[in-house]
Amino acid sequence: MTYSAEVWGSHKDLGNDDCWMGGDAETLEEAKAILEDIKAKNSKRDHNWFYACIEGPEGRVHEETNPNYVASKDDYDADRSEFAMMQGMAHGTRGYNEAMGYDTDEPEDDRGFRP
Repeated sequence: MTYSAEVWGSHKDLGNDDCWMGGDAETLEEAKAILEDIKAKNSKRDHNWFYACIEGPEGRVHEETNPNYVASKDDYDADRSEFAMMQGMAHGTRGYNEAMGYDTDEPEDDRGFRP
């Protein structure tokens, strides 16, 4: 069984599917070395990694958050857009527009559509 070292843009358990980089290793020591290398490479970018972890046969054996992480405007915009899309799927265009902060005062016809 192998170990997996991963660096994420948000916490892995949130289900955001934003794993930036990862690597597999046969031992925990190798996985730790891979994780340190990945963290170093991602710390040189415009914004840092948020969450890092190592998982192995016994589950998650290491996890940490980056105390120097600062969310960028792109991170916020992506989160808001994702939330708005979910609101749109659940509540239609009105839910999407409300989540995005757009004007929603347009009248709807008897079927819930706007002209």
